[in-house]
Amino acid sequence: MTLLVFAATITTSCGSQKSSKKSATAGAEKKKPKKGGIQPYTKVITKDAKSDEGLFTVHQVEDKYFYEIPDSLFNREMLMVTRIAKTASGLGFGGGKQNTETLRWQRKNDNVF
Repeated sequence: MTLLVFAATITTSCGSQKSSKKSATAGAEKKKPKKGGIQPYTKVITKDAKSDEGLFTVHQVEDKYFYEIPDSLFNREMLMVTRIAKTASGLGFGGGKQNTETLRWQRKNDNVF
């Protein structure tokens, strides 16, 4: 079982609020779906998604990125190394290590850290 994680930058903007009076027909209005709940996989990852498989699968849907992380990778430290695959002639060599980072995925309730 894998957990779909949303890893994107969230921006918020302030908007003006308009005050309005509730009418007698307010009870007839449609109920809006609750935000923040876990959505079905097929609703989030559509057929238009671009997917890249690797240690974990990364899905791009429009401007949002989703990570599909296997349960076996939670609570394990992983060493991520950045290497340059190829360089221009005379500017160093390909395969040289540039950066290392330790990554640890943790899940608490429906949140991933």
